[in-house]
Amino acid sequence: MAVLGAAAGGGGGGQLPTISFMTSQTWTPSYDLTGYVYVIGGGGSGGVCYGGNGGACGGGAGGCAVSKLDLSSGTTYTITIGAGGAAPTTSSNTNGNTGGATSFAGSGISTMTGNGGAGGVSRPSNNTTQATAAAGGTATGGTLGNFTGGKGAGITSAANNVAYIAGGGGAVGLWATGNDAVDAITAYGYTVPGAVLNVEKDDLPGNKFYNRMTDGGADDHEISGYPTIEAFTGVLTTELSYSTVAYSDYDHTFEKRTGALDARGQALIQGSKAWGGMSAPFQGANGWSGAYGYGQRGCAGSGGGGCYAHAQSDAYGGAGGNGLVLIFPVSLGA
Repeated sequence: MAVLGAAAGGGGGGQLPTISFMTSQTWTPSYDLTGYVYVIGGGGSGGVCYGGNGGACGGGAGGCAVSKLDLSSGTTYTITIGAGGAAPTTSSNTNGNTGGATSFAGSGISTMTGNGGAGGVSRPSNNTTQATAAAGGTATGGTLGNFTGGKGAGITSAANNVAYIAGGGGAVGLWATGNDAVDAITAYGYTVPGAVLNVEKDDLPGNKFYNRMTDGGADDHEISGYPTIEAFTGVLTTELSYSTVAYSDYDHTFEKRTGALDARGQALIQGSKAWGGMSAPFQGANGWSGAYGYGQRGCAGSGGGGCYAHAQSDAYGGAGGNGLVLIFPVSLGA
């Protein structure tokens, strides 16, 4: 059991710990408590495609069940954590993998389950068909809400008969159905945004790359937009930093979160591969399209990003975010 941050249970010395579970286990509380419980399934991994006019999209997010429960010190609870869908690899094209189910069960409560999101779709090389977005996982057993995860990107008619298609993953729904990723687009040498936790799909034009890059020249893919806002203050935070990279006669300033790709694909480079890193918690991972690379991995139940690789046959789609259980106590003891 890990303890992270502090829940909204009082100030100063009255703060109550946020209790989190990221591996499967049994747990018997040391004291009675009342708290809000979030059970989140694993996200689906993004698809991957190599060469031709193909494309790959992100996975769906895991479902989220939410309850307010009285938990007893004499009761043993069983926590099962669903793994995120494994990252697929390819020498042609491969769909992503479905995430696993997360559950919280014990005497005196209804079992809460967040099911895993579906794996992202991959369109075969030189194929002009559309592709249906990967579904988010469902949820059951929540007394306050059972929220389906957001869908990964789909390939619509707007992206037909073009190459280098990529799309991002879906976002987890913590208070409503999770937001879907914007439709996949042709974007060679760029990342494509995944779903944002608190911004609707229709408010994120697919051909724009928010919060990614500024420079002294005109570029249709440069635009300021929405910040990443923490769903739970002090829980599952990501590091924010800035770096400047010379590209095409300009110095570009990038906003980076832990391990994240920026719009021009600057990332951890090892050998001939660009590693996508991990998305912000609960938010859909970015898709990646380029000569080589690894799709961005999801975080905390979100869908992994799709990966189109033109020149590297051992590319990987982004793995889905692992599921987890979060408990926010509001009172301790009898």
